Amino acid sequence: MTEFTYEEACALAATEQGLGPAHDILVAGGLEVSLAQTGGMCMAIEVKGDGFYIMVTDGEEWTGDPGWLVCLYEDDADHSEAFAELGDRITDADLLSIVVGGLEKGLTI
Repeated sequence: MTEFTYEEACALAATEQGLGPAHDILVAGGLEVSLAQTGGMCMAIEVKGDGFYIMVTDGEEWTGDPGWLVCLYEDDADHSEAFAELGDRITDADLLSIVVGGLEKGLTI
């Protein structure tokens, strides 16, 4: 049986959950991203802002609708209480602009 480090297990889970395209779009757009585990090995892509962070995950897992789910959280919030939902059913084409818009507006949304 292969044993994985926590980081390897998170990366594998993110790949299996289909986060690769969102990761690639955000990195190509010049954003610094990291992986976050929201519980039960449910993965999200995290983008840090000033006093907040934005999480991108597979919307179909949460809403039943295809597309990306994008939420903004205050730094001290847990993953269950979003400050603002920036959108669900976000397409690949719109993902970067939604995240960048969230970074620009921050907690003033």
